[in-house]
Amino acid sequence: DQEIMVRNLAMTTDVEELGQTVVRHDGIRPVYLRDVANLTWDVQPMRGDAAVDGNPGVILSITKSPGYNTIRLSEKVEEAIAELQMGLPEGVQLKALFRQSDFIHLAMGNLREAVELGGIMVCLVLAVFLMNWRTTVITLTAIPLSFAATALIFLLDGSECQFHDSGRTGSRDWNGCR
Repeated sequence: DQEIMVRNLAMTTDVEELGQTVVRHDGIRPVYLRDVANLTWDVQPMRGDAAVDGNPGVILSITKSPGYNTIRLSEKVEEAIAELQMGLPEGVQLKALFRQSDFIHLAMGNLREAVELGGIMVCLVLAVFLMNWRTTVITLTAIPLSFAATALIFLLDGSECQFHDSGRTGSRDWNGCR
């Protein structure tokens, strides 16, 4: 027995209709799917098993398409999970095992910490090397004001920037600002 994935663009749930799909034309006559396969309406065979916290489980993976906000999508999925949980039998529970948004929140926290430490270092370096409090204050005021102005423009315009790092060295995609 051999199993082959067949992608059918037609919209049908009728096994007889699927059987009439031409898989090859040998020049004399068409070869139909029903000629080379046993078609049945059945449950998909299990490909493996899953365990969640040591108990049998089912793992469902939700993949985000490019261009969508990961944090907002995660929030919507959490809402859907809470809604679905109410209709499940007793003892069955839905549980999010992996959230990409957790990594984004962690990265944002790390970025905030780096900016704070960098700001302190810039203050110290400017004060020590310039030895002029007036120039130091002007410089230290200009940097955060430029960031604040950019953030305000983005906020008022409804824009956002998206940057994606797939984890591989050198493979970064800049989705740009919208």
